[in-house]
Amino acid sequence: MNSEDEKARLRETLAQVKPLSAEYYRLTGKPLGVTGEVAEFVAAETLGLELAPPRTEG
Repeated sequence: MNSEDEKARLRETLAQVKPLSAEYYRLTGKPLGVTGEVAEFVAAETLGLELAPPRTEG
């Protein structure tokens, strides 16, 4: 993901996913399964790193 537009869209999407995930957990007691993806994106942005493509070795 290189484009600033893509990064902005991803930020918007994750902003929508976070409360939905919290609500799902509140209703079911089970995680929705997006925590790792959200954390990966936030960590990469915080550290100024690029996300690797899915299933990249190493």
